[in-house]
Amino acid sequence: MQKNTLFALFISLSLATTPLLVTAQTVDQLYQQGITAQNDGNYSKAEAIWRKVLQQLPKDAYAYFYLGKALYFQKKVDEALAAYQQAIQLNPNDVRAYHNIGVALADQKKFDRAVAAYRKAIQIDPKFALAYKNLGLLLYDQKKVDEAVAVFRKAIQIDPKNSNDSGNAENIPTDPKKLDATAYNNLGDALYYQKKLDEAIAAYNKAIQLNPNYAYAYNNLGNALRNQKKLDEAIAAYNKAIQLNPNYAYAYNNLGIALRNQKKLDEAIAAYNKAIQLNPNYAYAYNNLGNALSDQKKLDEAIAAYNKAIQLNPNYAYA
Repeated sequence: MQKNTLFALFISLSLATTPLLVTAQTVDQLYQQGITAQNDGNYSKAEAIWRKVLQQLPKDAYAYFYLGKALYFQKKVDEALAAYQQAIQLNPNDVRAYHNIGVALADQKKFDRAVAAYRKAIQIDPKFALAYKNLGLLLYDQKKVDEAVAVFRKAIQIDPKNSNDSGNAENIPTDPKKLDATAYNNLGDALYYQKKLDEAIAAYNKAIQLNPNYAYAYNNLGNALRNQKKLDEAIAAYNKAIQLNPNYAYAYNNLGIALRNQKKLDEAIAAYNKAIQLNPNYAYAYNNLGNALSDQKKLDEAIAAYNKAIQLNPNYAYA
């Protein structure tokens, strides 16, 4: 936990000013209580604690930062943004506040402003790997894929071991300069989009090496392998994703596609039906089920599946 520099002042003056020492201890205790509440996911309690801190230390930038996080996880996004801005006003180099502003603005679909916030965080701290990763995600979503690839590579260059294996619930690892395995997965997605399949596969494998329980990376690896016509390897990757996450409807659907490509139609149909069982609104799986049934000349069943896909998505245009 980063401590407000006022703590050092409180402690240094403790021998001369006993009441000030009492205040410092009280604030320190509140800090610990606030962090504990936040880590426990009790964000309303955390909010109340940070407001108590600010009653005693109204210019405490760190308390505003933590208040912002507590508000954000209560979906009080506008209030969270105001708290982060107050933190920045008091500490213009608060890189974490700029980063979290980016996260909150992205949630509000204010993508250009979110990009600007991430870039400001990076300007303040060029080694802030997580800001690069989240900036890359926004650029990827905006179809700025070349730039996203460069940003993801920069994130990985800064922290090649992705040494914080899993971010916490707030999308901010314990050490804000550390990544998790998703940085490699995201790089893989961007490379896949660029049809650089060998590089994408290498990135997905690195993500899996860092986090062997990363079902999403196994699914994406399967997609890249399937596009290379390496169907046995793709099927193994999809099955691993399903083993790790038995409720992974997308992996079942992708498994069905690979099995159909191998002409294993009964198995493909079983996979599609499982995807639909897990996600009854999965129009793409109904369409794929229709394809497999059509291959088996079960045309009435195929038509029913296609009609269901169209019912779920009237603009459906997959073949």
